[in-house]
Amino acid sequence: MTYLLSILIPSLTERVDVFAKLINHLEKQIKENDLDKKIQIISHIDNRSIPLHMKRNNLQKRATGKYF
Repeated sequence: MTYLLSILIPSLTERVDVFAKLINHLEKQIKENDLDKKIQIISHIDNRSIPLHMKRNNLQKRATGKYF
């Protein structure tokens, strides 16, 4: 499936509480506006074992949105 927008979120395990709040907020907005089939959220969480630029590259490879 090709989405219009892919939201890419790199994060750390130590920020899991903030990350969960962000995901819940984004998912609520997406559902309220009936954008489930147009927007995807992709995340990569680790414990600093992968450099940020590599996380971003991995997220971009997984994205299927026209824009990210």
